[in-house]
Amino acid sequence: MISSQTNERRWSERYTSQLRVDVYQKQIRITSAVLCNIGLGGLFIQSDSVLQNLDCGQALKLCISHPANTQNDCESALFPATIIRQEKAGTGLVFSDVDVCLFQSLRELLRVV
Repeated sequence: MISSQTNERRWSERYTSQLRVDVYQKQIRITSAVLCNIGLGGLFIQSDSVLQNLDCGQALKLCISHPANTQNDCESALFPATIIRQEKAGTGLVFSDVDVCLFQSLRELLRVV
């Protein structure tokens, strides 16, 4: 079920979801996590100790699994993101290096979340 959240500091609507997120660092998958919420600007994921030990500012790449993609899609559609917040409940990330293709991919993803 999709529900939206509002927060005055965000420029885009956030959607709750529980999709799987594979987290990559330097082209190596370091962990998997569960998506809590996502918007065009970033996302919040339930994180494990691997992510909790990374510092804010750390650059990562994310593959967000959804019914319309396959493993090959993940390899070609990694979303660059930077850790901006660490909490006990999870990790907040902002999408980085957003170009037109990435923005369109995010919009398509939000349609199926």
